[in-house]
Amino acid sequence: ENVILRPLVPSKAENAGATLSDDEIYKIVKECASLGIRKIRITGGEPLVKKKEILRLAKKHHDVEFAIYTNATLIDEEFCKQVAKLGNIIFLMSIEGTKETNDARRGEGHFDAFVKASNLLKKHGIIFGTSICYTSKNYKAVTSDEFYQFLCDQGAHFGFYFHYMPVGDAALDLLLTPEQRLYMIDR
Repeated sequence: ENVILRPLVPSKAENAGATLSDDEIYKIVKECASLGIRKIRITGGEPLVKKKEILRLAKKHHDVEFAIYTNATLIDEEFCKQVAKLGNIIFLMSIEGTKETNDARRGEGHFDAFVKASNLLKKHGIIFGTSICYTSKNYKAVTSDEFYQFLCDQGAHFGFYFHYMPVGDAALDLLLTPEQRLYMIDR
């Protein structure tokens, strides 16, 4: 009942063949809709580099909800106007705590991009939530009462938490210790 599409080129060159063409995406969505699947999640890379294609899909398949995982940097006023007209796209925006903890992991300015995007989405009545990756460095920041209040104030309707999973040459120091995992379970 729920399908996840990963249409963009993965970051590692050896996985470049794993990307889906626009035609393949349209075919998959059409098949899903014909089978009664009404919720499709689109991940990336950054799916909003294909804004036009996403808008076309959402318009053609108005009875399907598209949930887009995004870093929020490509959400702008014009895009929000188009999304609001369609009514079947929601967003799961990446955020990893305070400005300091978030930007340390995602890059300078990402926290401000999240704030800007959430304000635009809220202004246009577009439902959004969060996609939060917790690590040994940010697990307390993303579970603090202040962070929860910040998300509510920004207008987030829901959130997903994902624990850090190293792939390839990823930083192993970001893995949670057993004690940190217990903290997360208790929190």
